[in-house]
Formats: sequence, structure tokens, C-alpha cells
Amino acid sequence: MIGELQRAFKAYADKPFLFMWGSVLYVFFILVFLLSAVGLAMIGLIVSFLLEYPLAFDSPIVIATIVLIFLYFLYFTGGVNAALIKTYQNSMNAKKTSLIEFYQYAISHAPLMFGITLMRDLFAVLLIAPFGALYYFYLIDYELTDVLLGIYSGAVLFFLHFLAMPAVVSCGMSELPFDAFRRVYFVIKNKHIFFFIAFLLFSVTWPLNLVPIIQFLTLFFIYPIILSATITMVSESR
Repeated sequence: MIGELQRAFKAYADKPFLFMWGSVLYVFFILVFLLSAVGLAMIGLIVSFLLEYPLAFDSPIVIATIVLIFLYFLYFTGGVNAALIKTYQNSMNAKKTSLIEFYQYAISHAPLMFGITLMRDLFAVLLIAPFGALYYFYLIDYELTDVLLGIYSGAVLFFLHFLAMPAVVSCGMSELPFDAFRRVYFVIKNKHIFFFIAFLLFSVTWPLNLVPIIQFLTLFFIYPIILSATITMVSESR
């Protein structure tokens, strides 16, 4: 773990612009797809006004539209995450990634990343939904049951994201689905403790990307180093 962090820091110190450029592209394309999702929502709103369709959040059509727009955004942001992983990997090797290359990589890898995300979230639903239903129908009036359900749900989500992370990184490095899931086995088998520490650092750093002012430090310095060290750890797992 220390070795991977040292190598990532050295690569960043040698060519910091390459990593910063990757972060700039990441933010840019996240905003592009976010604005396009908002645009789709506005189009739906205009169509509903033209057809005089009543807007209500419990309407099946409104719910379906919101879900489709969310899946659209999730689909393309998965590709953007894959492109960021590839860009940081290139940066570790002192290679620059152009805007066009970043975009093409994001589009081409969006389906695979979306599939991994859906599989991970499906397992989350299967593990959490039964206990959620049990709480809603039988335990809602008991004290602390909501807290226990929240703790359990958080633990399940953390564990599934931890297990999926090697596959996500592997797919971001252009590996095939079979190789990506094989990486999960080798990482958990051979580097489970160090990878768990790396994932903890990643889990703390990623939310800070959303905090104003602090995000400049994380997006352009801490996050590239943490993610690059994770990429190195996954790529060298055998």
C-alpha cells in the first residue's frame, strides 16, 4: 500500500499537469451529461404542458421519466469514471490523454461500467429490501429499529462497493469482463487488507470532491494520487 502511494505521488510530482488535466476532463464531462439530463427533463416538462398532462410525483409516467433520466445519467457517468481511470493510468506512464480520446473512451466503456453498477445495485436491493420490508410492516413502531436498518444498509452498500471496486478499476483499464471479475478474486485474496485501506481512503476522499473550496485540493491533488495508487494495486494483482 505504501509502495503504491509512493509511486503514485512520484508520478504526480513528475507530471502533475497530466493528472490535473484528467480531473478537469472528468468534471467537464460530468457537467456535460448532468446538463443534458436536465435538458431531457425540461423537454419532458414542455411535452407535458403541450399535452396538458397533469404533473404529479405519484404518476407512473412521471416516475418512469425520472427513472429513465437517472439511468441515462448513471450510464454515461460510468463511462466518464472509466475514462478517468484510464487517464490516470496513462498519467502514471507519463502519457497525455486528449479531450477526444477521453470522450471516446467514456462512450465505449459506458455499457460495461453500467452493467457492473447495475449488478452491484441489484445485490444491494436483494440484501436490503427484505429487511426494509420487515421494518416497514412489522418493526416500524419499535425504537432504534430504523437506526439498525440504516447501519445495516450502510454496511451492505460499503461492502458491495468494496467488492466491486477492483472490477470497476479493471474495466477502466480496458480489461474484458471475465478478467475484471477475476481481478476481484485476486485482489481480495492477496491484498485484501491493503486494498481495504485504499478503499477507505478513496471513500473519504470522494465525498470531499463535492465540498466547495476543499474540492480543489481533493480533485487536483489527493484524489488523483489515491485513485492512481488503487489502479496500480489492482493492475499488479495476480
